[in-house]
Amino acid sequence: MQECRSATALLYRTRRCGVAKLIGVKSIVTAARMNKSVVMFVDDVSKAETVVLNGVVIKGTLVKIFPLSTPARRVILSNVPPFIDDDLCTLLSRFGKVVSPVKRLRTGCKDPELRHIYSYRRQAFIILNNRDEDLNVILKTKSDGEEYTIYATSGSLKCFGCGQEGHLARNCPEEQVNRRQEQ
Repeated sequence: MQECRSATALLYRTRRCGVAKLIGVKSIVTAARMNKSVVMFVDDVSKAETVVLNGVVIKGTLVKIFPLSTPARRVILSNVPPFIDDDLCTLLSRFGKVVSPVKRLRTGCKDPELRHIYSYRRQAFIILNNRDEDLNVILKTKSDGEEYTIYATSGSLKCFGCGQEGHLARNCPEEQVNRRQEQ
C-alpha cells in the first residue's frame, strides 16, 4: 500500500515538474524513483533529447538531466583506510555525478572464518564529466592531521602479479605456470 501511495505522489509531482512543462505531461510514459533520482521514459526520442539539452527548472533551480543511456562508469578506489569513507563522495564529485553509494569490497578470501574481512578498496558508479576518457587520478585527503593518498580508476583492472589487464592475480596465467614449475 505504501508503494502505491508513493507512486501516486510521484505522478502528482510529475505533472507539476519541469519535464512536464517542457514537453507536456502526456509525453511522460513512465516515472519511478531509483537511487535517489527520478527516472522517466518519454514517448519520443526527440523529446528526451530536448529535456537533456535544456535541463529543467525545479523550485527555481536549473537541474541538469542525464539520459539513461549514458552509463555510469565503475570506479575502483584503492588504498582507502576505513576511517576515510565519509569523504569519498566529496572527493569523487569533482569528476562527475556519483550515482551509487561507495561500497566496501571484500578481500575475496574463501576461508569461511576470514570471508567477512574487507579490503582497502572501494567501488562507486559515477557519470563522469569527461565520458570519453577513463578516470585515472590520485586523490589526496587528510584525516586527523595525516595525509592519505587514494587511487581512483575507471579503467580495466590489472593483475597485481604480472601487471596485465584481463585477469586478477588469483587467476594469473604466469603465476599458475610458476606454481607448476615449483611442484
